[in-house]
Amino acid sequence: MMDEPKTPAKRHHDRPMQIRMAQELLDLINRASEKAGLSTSGWVRDRLGRVARRELRGTPDETPRQTYRDKRSS
Repeated sequence: MMDEPKTPAKRHHDRPMQIRMAQELLDLINRASEKAGLSTSGWVRDRLGRVARRELRGTPDETPRQTYRDKRSS
């Protein structure tokens, strides 16, 4: 009897994270994930991980941030 070839273990994501966001941001994230060919969850995990690692390294983020309050007062 031959051993079956081993397949790489799939990552197991078992810790949910719930966040609230405006529909506009959710639509933007959904479009970006489709363009990248990823699930929405996969896209968010990838992008949040990248940003978290960059912030922990101390690399400045050159993207200007605009808060929800800033957008409302514009």
